[in-house]
Amino acid sequence: MRKKVIIVLLVILLAMAAVTVTACNQSHTQPSTHSDIMHQSPGGPTVMGSVMYLTFEEAVELASDVVVAEFVAHRPFGQSLTEYEFVVHERIFGNAADRIFVYEQNNTSISVVGMDISYEVTGRPFNTGTEYLLLLEMIDPIYANTHEDGFLFLTNIKLDLNAPSTSTMYDEPLTQHSTGMNFNSRSLTRERIVSYVYELTRNNTPARERIMSEDIEDIIKGSPYVLVVEIGEPRRLSHEGASTDWRSTDIYNTNVVRVLKGEMEVGDLVRMVFFADTVQTGEQHIIAIEPRDPDDPYFYGFTTRNSLFGMEELDEILLILGYQPEEPEELEEPDESETPEQPDYPDSPNELVESSPRELRNMLEDGDVMLATPGNLGIFAEHSPFVVPEGRTLYIETTLNIQRDAELIVEGAIVVLDGGRLNNQGSSAGGGTITIAEGGRLVNNGHVENVSNSRVLNNGMIINNSRFEVRANTVFINEGVVDEASPLNIHRDAIRE
Repeated sequence: MRKKVIIVLLVILLAMAAVTVTACNQSHTQPSTHSDIMHQSPGGPTVMGSVMYLTFEEAVELASDVVVAEFVAHRPFGQSLTEYEFVVHERIFGNAADRIFVYEQNNTSISVVGMDISYEVTGRPFNTGTEYLLLLEMIDPIYANTHEDGFLFLTNIKLDLNAPSTSTMYDEPLTQHSTGMNFNSRSLTRERIVSYVYELTRNNTPARERIMSEDIEDIIKGSPYVLVVEIGEPRRLSHEGASTDWRSTDIYNTNVVRVLKGEMEVGDLVRMVFFADTVQTGEQHIIAIEPRDPDDPYFYGFTTRNSLFGMEELDEILLILGYQPEEPEELEEPDESETPEQPDYPDSPNELVESSPRELRNMLEDGDVMLATPGNLGIFAEHSPFVVPEGRTLYIETTLNIQRDAELIVEGAIVVLDGGRLNNQGSSAGGGTITIAEGGRLVNNGHVENVSNSRVLNNGMIINNSRFEVRANTVFINEGVVDEASPLNIHRDAIRE
């Protein structure tokens, strides 16, 4: 496995870490062998740091890309970075594009551990039209507000192929830090340098291939996981993180509603990095993702910048993945003489059309309510216990989700209408709870889904006329009455008491 970069540009990588790893969990840090990085007062250098010593040859062996490129221009990027633009003439190692952009932190003071060496990064004096040999580290382009063909300088090496003797490393003559080449030699040619570096890169590990496409089919087929998830509570919003020149992001806990691709289960927890202000709690989205942190099995990120999809794209994605259109289920008509009595349907229940548990609670105090929100309504732990009062009926026309650690108590009645859905969510860390109190009723004419590790406590009555799922590891405690015009589908590994 290629070693992590141990150079001054880890300053920039650490800034990017605020976008990805450390933004999710403060205990996650960018692995490196740098010994210290700290911010200074505005009167001095903005950043100080230290790096482990590398020879020129060691630096080459760490590069994700090595190119011969002509300098075009440089420009400020954000508040503290400079963007350098190059045209690539020759690829010694890697798959860099024909035109690349390289980023560097401004005003940085660096010391080299174990060596009496220090240097300042205050902008590189590249000459327009001159060819340079560049040692590069590819930027993960997904969450960075840089060009997709973006790189970092691997070290502060400046290797001028037109005048090798002027080349430097650590602001000292490059030949002082090379173990195999005298860059001061008058007979040294461009071809000899390129050949020497090419031999050094033979054992380099290529950078991981990325999906460099905006086409939905390429994204879906190239992603290891494609899921329908419901957005839970945020772990960190963009305004709560450190301010950087990289794109701001939000971190949310999400629950898997449907697995379209990959080995995962409904109800699993997925901790996701989203672009700032693109999702909200309670919404459902389709995501194409991959693991982001080997030390956190719940932490995932997008496979491309275009891996977030709306539910309106579900049919197209199913076709890409080879799913056959689902035939509607043919249900046996129940014998009306055996159909249990159902609550009267009021002429005009009050309609809830906004995703607000607080508003729903207030409306239930005044009368019966029809849940008709355009999206899903989520009941979370902070709303618990959420009670449907005695004498009141909640009609579910759309979807109500009981999230992990939340509890819904039915003292009156809940009626899940045809096309409506009640989801009792769960994950390996726990699940939601639906409690039907004595005298309470849950009438299902639509779909009730109790996913793994959720709980159903029935002390009243369940009247089931449609699809009622009790998944593996769900606790189902029945001390009341269950009338089954359509049988409950209770998994063999459910916990029944």
